[in-house]
Amino acid sequence: MSSGVATPGTGHAPTPPGPSCVAEVLDRLEQAAEGAERVSVQDLARAIGERSYGPFILLPAVLDISPVGTAPGAPTVLAAILVVFAAQRAVGRHHLWLPRLIARRTVGAQRLHKTVGLIRPVGDRMDRWFHGRLPALFQEPVVRAAAITCVVLALLMPPLEIIPFATTLASAPIALFGLAFVFRDGVLMLGAFAAAAGAMGGALWLAAGYLGSG
Repeated sequence: MSSGVATPGTGHAPTPPGPSCVAEVLDRLEQAAEGAERVSVQDLARAIGERSYGPFILLPAVLDISPVGTAPGAPTVLAAILVVFAAQRAVGRHHLWLPRLIARRTVGAQRLHKTVGLIRPVGDRMDRWFHGRLPALFQEPVVRAAAITCVVLALLMPPLEIIPFATTLASAPIALFGLAFVFRDGVLMLGAFAAAAGAMGGALWLAAGYLGSG
């Protein structure tokens, strides 16, 4: 059996609106971990906002780009998580649902605070750069198309894993889409679509070259 982030009528406090900048995401993560030894993914999801898909698409993509993504099997696991999140938005679901296996995962509060501290300087710079440009691009058909593109890119990650560091080709555009969702920035959205088109072409070229050399 699986569990959503929250179920109507269960007595949970109302979910706050989704964050509109990286600093707000980080603030909410720290608040969720305040006074606890460990915090669950479900608690973090509630803190960030169950209607906010951006951070949940951004984080797995960033993890794939980071050294975490070099671990055997990690890109495939991260791709599965991305598909779970992005597919929900692609079909028009506005309320994030987490499988119980993911929702019950926990992270140490001290480690979370340390990670937030490392990210915050970068996040502050990003908040100054991006300011919700071209908001007209955030109509529902465009948002769904972006989510579908994220699903396609995520599905490319497992086969690309056989080529060292090649999964970054797919995860980098997904990270751009995640940032575009967080900032509701149309310029970032356009850049993400362009990067996605290049990534798909590059993935085909890599696969052809790899298979040809074999």
